[in-house]
Formats: sequence, C-alpha cells, structure tokens
Amino acid sequence: LHVSKFQAVLHELGVTSLWPCVRESLALVGFKLPADGPPSETEEPTAVMDFEHVNWALAEHRASQCSSASDISQAQEVFESVAQRSPNGRLEVHIGTLPQLLQRLFMHDVSAEAAELCARMHDHSLHEDDSSGDEEQEREASMEHLKTVGFAEFLIWLRRLRCQELGKLWEHAVEADVR
Repeated sequence: LHVSKFQAVLHELGVTSLWPCVRESLALVGFKLPADGPPSETEEPTAVMDFEHVNWALAEHRASQCSSASDISQAQEVFESVAQRSPNGRLEVHIGTLPQLLQRLFMHDVSAEAAELCARMHDHSLHEDDSSGDEEQEREASMEHLKTVGFAEFLIWLRRLRCQELGKLWEHAVEADVR
C-alpha cells in the first residue's frame, strides 16, 4: 500500500483524521513524509507499506486516539486546567464539563455537537430499567464512576467529536465534487 493511500484506508475504516496526525503515525513506522500532504506514487515510488507497516501504523494511530502530539499536549493542558484528583489518585473531570472542555479544543463552535455527544454517552450509560428502592440506590452507587472521566477517556471523546466534525466536512466535500 502506498503511503499516499493510508489516509483513505483510515477513512474507509471509519476513522477520519487530518494529515498531520496520519503523518505522525507513519513517521513512527519509519516513513518521513512532507508536512503539506502525502507524496504521490510518482514523487515517492518507494514509499510503500507492507502488511506489517500497515498494522503498525494502524496501531500507532489508534494508540494516539487519531491525534497529533500537539493535539494531545493541548488536550492535556485543557484537561488539567479543571481536573481534580480522585480518592484513588487519578486526575478526573466531571462529565458535565466535557462539552465546554471539548469546545476549547476547536477553532469553530462545536458546543451543540459536544453537548449532544456527551448526552448520548450519559444516556447510554444510564439506560432506564425497572429497579426501585434499594436496587435503584445500588445501581446509582455502581455507576458513580461514570460521572467522571480520566485523560484517556477524555481523548476518546475528543476523537469521537473530531471524527464527527471531520465526517461532516468530508460529506460536504463529496457533495461539492458531485455538483
């Protein structure tokens, strides 16, 4: 697989990532590529990935939550600006702050999308059941950990929101190409 096609493969797998993030993942597996975009097959005919390179690049990209090092650094700064240490020593933020924190990581307004995404997470984790009384209190106590997220989970929600936003842009680009 030529490196110029790796970003399209990611998209086909449901991962929409910007070139800088893809470039960093490819660099970790040994491909030094230009910052402005992937080289064409004629520009770099030897920039071909075998099965092991593809798997390794996919693993690196997944491990970084499809984020560049600078994205992760910025996300960590935002996260730590409001994080509190839990009794077990883990830095956490309350899920109620996620929409505002995620918004700080985007150049455009994604507050409504972030709130919707977080509401879906919360609704999914707090699905309705027929428990009552003691059962209800036990359920609430067992779900206490769902009210906060650590940095790793924060990156997952950042990735989900970014993929959702990039997916919209991708659709608009496809629509524009069709016209």
